[in-house]
Amino acid sequence: MTAAAAGETFVKDIAPILNRSCVGCHRPGEAAPMSLVGYESVRPWVRSIRQRVTSRQMPPWTADAANSVAFNNDPSLSREEVDRIARWVDAGSPRGEGAEPAAPSLAMGWSDASGRPPDYVLTLPVDYAVPASSSGASAGALNPTFYVKVPFADDRWIRAAQARPDQRGVVHYMDLNVVEFPDGSPAPAAVIQETGASVIGNGREIDFLTANYRPGYGYETFPAGSARRLKGGKQRYFQITMHYEPNGKPVTDRSTFGFWFASGAPATEIVKAPMTAGLVTAEGKVVFEGAKAKVGPTLQTRVYYPTVPANTPRFEVVSVQTVSQPMTIYELMPHAHNRASDFKYTVVFPDGREQGLLTVPRYDDTWQFAYRLATPLQVPAGAKLVVVAHYNNSASNRTVKSPAQPGGDMFMPVMQYSVAVGAGRSSDQQQ
Repeated sequence: MTAAAAGETFVKDIAPILNRSCVGCHRPGEAAPMSLVGYESVRPWVRSIRQRVTSRQMPPWTADAANSVAFNNDPSLSREEVDRIARWVDAGSPRGEGAEPAAPSLAMGWSDASGRPPDYVLTLPVDYAVPASSSGASAGALNPTFYVKVPFADDRWIRAAQARPDQRGVVHYMDLNVVEFPDGSPAPAAVIQETGASVIGNGREIDFLTANYRPGYGYETFPAGSARRLKGGKQRYFQITMHYEPNGKPVTDRSTFGFWFASGAPATEIVKAPMTAGLVTAEGKVVFEGAKAKVGPTLQTRVYYPTVPANTPRFEVVSVQTVSQPMTIYELMPHAHNRASDFKYTVVFPDGREQGLLTVPRYDDTWQFAYRLATPLQVPAGAKLVVVAHYNNSASNRTVKSPAQPGGDMFMPVMQYSVAVGAGRSSDQQQ
């Protein structure tokens, strides 16, 4: 059936799909290269849209639905929606009659449902100059780290957080951690243009991804009765990591984070952490167990940095972590670099039953997704959290420039979950 025969038009059939799955990134001021808000913006791109949609390149989503739970932020199109777009383009992309449906209201300001501004706003400590091009720019210049003193002596409880980029056209992502330095240590530099473990110096990460931004995602609120702990203290600093992708013109960035605090301690504490506090093996060899590194590269701030041997198409890293108290899982976020080829998260219950949570068969470090469970999963004490990842350092991986040399990468299988306040954090328990 053709679009003409089906009566398919932009107004009636196509705009609702784009509004739901595309305009979060494809809108003015965002990092995507063109806007898909409205027929006049879409019309010049219809052939490209058809090609990208039918090849499943867009909208980007790397979870394998057949081997994963359902996620409430999945922008994927159904087979019928893909066919509808293809038919519409082939029929000449008719606009149709009537008013176009309004695109979703995507606030450029603060997004909390209360309508109030944040209780605390954290801003980059300097006006940061982003170059027009990445050519000639160091990795550190495009991935700078900033430090700002935590202004609170006591802990606060975060009920909602938002990472708000200033220059959305060049901000690819922004991450916020909390780091503690030993008493008597000098204050860290306000901005460090380096990458790797050196940016933390003698500091110790005490809270991971307190807030973060990816295109289309930056505001997060927690379920009633839950909140996230923000640790105060004289030697504690916010550590802000920015990743910029220049877009052809120099800009100055001053991105911000906002926090809305709960009035008191919640019943359950939200935790976000890599699942690397138990047993980590590389090609079957124990590299990390509990608090001790066994061989090779060590864990820095609970992240394992494997070195993949030369000309190795399949290098396996596995983490196994025992759940020490009941927890509820809300979100999964695998993170690695360009040698990673796949990730899989599984829960093994105490009775031996296994449940697959997330399978990413073709990991792509261009797209950094947080997969939010449509139905949070309750997991009992004694269950095991298992994450398996593979890495490809061979000529078959076209993103690797020198596969004949050993190559470093990253293993950071992040999970967001809640535990009872005072019960201790599963991510801090040893295997």
